[in-house]
Amino acid sequence: MDIASRHEEGEVVLLHASVHPANEASRTVLSRHGLRHLGTNGDYTRYSARIC
Repeated sequence: MDIASRHEEGEVVLLHASVHPANEASRTVLSRHGLRHLGTNGDYTRYSARIC
């Protein structure tokens, strides 16, 4: 909600995250909140979602 409140209505906002594959707790939270797995970038797993 905080991210969405900082942007104009109708504006597209994308959220990206990079998480180490061993960090299962963070990967679970990102997936639970709708971020999709986009593959890897070096040693990290990339996630992304459209927030609004």
